[in-house]
Order: sequence, then C-alpha cells, then structure tokens
Amino acid sequence: MKRNYNRPADKSNGDTVLKAVLLVLIIVIMAGACIYFLSDLLTQEQPSIHTPGSDPDPEPDPFPDLEPDHESDPGAEPPPDPDPDPDLQYPHPVNITPVDIAESNSILSAALDAESLSHNCAGVSLVVYDGYEDLYYTYQYGSADKSADRPVNADTKFRIASLSKFIVAICAMVLVDEGKLDLDADISDYLGYEVRNPDFPDTAITSRMLMQHTSTIYDSAAFHDSISGSAWVPTRNLLTRGNSFWDRRPGTAFEYSNFGYTVLGAVIEHVSGIKLDAYAREVLFNPLDIDASFLAANLRDTGNIATLYDTDHRVARSVDTQLGNNRTGDLGEDQHLAQGGLLISAYDYAKILAMLGNGGVFQNYRILSADAVAEIHCADFKGPAYGQGLSTRFTHGGSPEDDPAEVINDILIWLYLDTDDMQLPSAGFYWHTGSAYGVYAQYIYVAGTGTDEGIGGPYTSRGVVVITTGASSGRASNGMINVCTHLSSIAWLGLGFDQH
Repeated sequence: MKRNYNRPADKSNGDTVLKAVLLVLIIVIMAGACIYFLSDLLTQEQPSIHTPGSDPDPEPDPFPDLEPDHESDPGAEPPPDPDPDPDLQYPHPVNITPVDIAESNSILSAALDAESLSHNCAGVSLVVYDGYEDLYYTYQYGSADKSADRPVNADTKFRIASLSKFIVAICAMVLVDEGKLDLDADISDYLGYEVRNPDFPDTAITSRMLMQHTSTIYDSAAFHDSISGSAWVPTRNLLTRGNSFWDRRPGTAFEYSNFGYTVLGAVIEHVSGIKLDAYAREVLFNPLDIDASFLAANLRDTGNIATLYDTDHRVARSVDTQLGNNRTGDLGEDQHLAQGGLLISAYDYAKILAMLGNGGVFQNYRILSADAVAEIHCADFKGPAYGQGLSTRFTHGGSPEDDPAEVINDILIWLYLDTDDMQLPSAGFYWHTGSAYGVYAQYIYVAGTGTDEGIGGPYTSRGVVVITTGASSGRASNGMINVCTHLSSIAWLGLGFDQH
C-alpha cells in the first residue's frame, strides 16, 4: 500500500505530546528549585563569633595569610614564619564607614580647630567611637608633612610612643590564650638565660611584672645608649650585667619601665618564634584590617606617615628617618620597638580599643578570650592601678551596668577640671598616654561586658583616641595630657555622646 507522505499532520496528537513535554520540563524545573531552596535553607548558619582554630567545620580559612594551627597534629611540621613582606598579607575585611566631623558637624569642627590652634598643634588626628553602634567619628587638623604640603587624614600613621605598650601587652595575652605563655612563670625559662635582680636573686621576674611595671628593671643609661644606636648592647648583656635594676624586690614596687616592655617584646618573640612585628600583624592587625607596624617600612601605605614636629614645629623625626629605622636583630634583640615604636592611625587604634571594650570581640571575630580581657583590665598590684599595659588608676566604685557614655562624660569633665573632688561612676575606665619626638597621644575608653554574643549588654565600649604633633602642652596633676584631654572633651560633648 502506497503511503501518502503529504497528508496533514494529526494536530490533536502533536498538541498532546507537546503539552506532555512542557509539563515534564516544568515539573523538573520546579523540583530542582525546591531542592536548591531547601538545601540552601538547611545549610544557612546564623552569625556567630569566629574563634581562630576552633571551627568544627572544614570551611575555607577567612585569613589565607594566617597559617593553620599545627598543634592539632603533633606529627605535622611547624608552619614557616609569616612572610615579612606586608604586601603579601591579606587583611580581614571590616565593615565600618567613618564619619568625618568636618563634613558632618561644622560647628564642632570649628571648635576643635580653635582648640588645636590654641595649643599650637602642627597636626591632630582624633577619633571618638561607639563600639556598640560601630560608629567612628574622625577629626583631622594641620599637616602630616609641611614640606610636602600633605594634610593629616584619617589614615595618617603616627609613631605613637608609649601607646605602643598596650599593643605589646595584647600580643602577650594572645600567647596566654594559646597556652604558650604563663604570666607568672620565670621569664628566664622563655628567654633561655637567667634574669635576676642581683639584690634579690631568689625572686623570679615574671611577664606579669613586666606588664605592670613592677619588675624593677629600669631604663639605665646603657639601655638608652643601646636603643639610640650609639652603643648597642645585646639585651642579654644588659639584663645580666646587674646594673639595670632598681634596689627593690621584684613585684613590690611600681616603677614605669620602657626597658621592661622591651624585655616583654623579647619574651613574645622567643615564645612565638617570630619577630614581634610579624606576630602583631598575624594575630591582631590583619584580623582588624589595620595597617600598622613597629617598622615603618613594613606599612602597606608608606606614603601616609606623619612627620613628627617639636613645639617650635621643627622636624623632630622625618618620614625618611622613620622609614630608615629598620634595624632588626636576632629574636629578642630589637630594643627600640616594643616600648614606643609602633606606627598606626588613631582610627585603627580605636578599633583595637573597641575590641577590648567588647570582651575581645570585634564585628563577631574573637581576638582574645573574655578571661584574657579581664586579665588585661585587672589592676591587682597594690599601688598605682596599672593593669596589663594600661592604667586604671582613676577608676572608682560603681556598677558594671553604668552607661559608658555617662561615665566618660563625667571622666572628661573631671580630667578637664583637673580635680579629685568628683566621685566617678565606673564601668571600667582605662587610659594611657604617650609622648616622644613632639608627639602627644592619649586614649580613654570605657569597657562593656562583652559576651559570646559579641555585644556587652545594653552598652559596650566607647572611647576617644587623640594623637598630636608639635603641640605646646603640659600634663595635669592627674597625669593626663592637657591638649588631648581638651580635644577629647570637646569632641565627646559636641557629638552629644553625653546624651546617649
């Protein structure tokens, strides 16, 4: 039978097949979408505090520059030292948008300008922060470098003198958290040679004593000659000659000691196995997206370093001099760094204070345990109330639930008036000053009650950081620097933080 290949197609059958195919495709697509949605929903994680080395799931390391903790595998080789090139270090992203006071509050900016001018400042960088709201208000004045007509900006790095000590103390507490450093152990065990005050050979010197300035190690002429480079002497020789100690039993008297913090830096290097600058970058600066260094040449942005001016606005330390100050030795021999050599911006320093004030957590990333933070804030020496790297000597009785805004408001008024007549509330008031090469620097902060939820109850850390160069300023009888306290007070009150 001859087939007729030219007959019209059966439309009803074709439509039925087409509909069936489309229906199958729709079902497949919907099923795939449901599976994807359910899979995504089931694998979603709620925000949590990240504690390095404690993640139970094999997720990608958020810090590709940080080596994994090899201690979990006793047979594994230790990781190599971090690459000293800061360009190879990738900081953790931080979600903050600072508010420039000059752009947001012209009246306050003018008041701060007038105060800066009245103290003859060459340059000023100030930050008022609210750690709970992640609000950072920045103010800048004057020149970072007069010869280059380069103004100070929020990221300008200053050599901050003794404010460096707090950073060294934090690094030590990270080692405590890691179980590698015992604050009450003999530092001789870490340094590899015996350190004793020759008048009290039976008393061990500990890291806690170094942090609290009770070690009796003092800033001898030989130490000053060594850090200046005019007559360098190995740290071991300075400590074992016997002429670098006060005639007091270690642990019984407070004597502020730059050399003591140099020795603490040496302990950190011997325990960590790497240089202090590399260790600070690894455990503190990178996780907070901070461009800071004890060696100016290691900064990511070396084009934004402040020239340091004296009170006559003459150059006290040029940028070239700071960049050239890269002398390093064996582990434990960099005497010119730990006590005052850190370069950092006021804005980046404020992030560190916010982390401490929030129980060791910054934007859901844990830097220190709550116990370590409590240790830092603890002033257990019966003398000047000095904790581990910071002072608490103006703290009075009060309630941990006190509003930090009100606390700092009262503190700044009290400091401004330079009086001991006002009884202050206390939610934990901490401070430190620094001065060298024309720099006057100071921070004041109030700590919250940071918890594992990352927020310290209804309030968390609030504070002020001020760094100046070239200022004509003295110190009040309470030890604070006048220019820094005055600028802090004006900024704090002008932003209305006292009304929070």
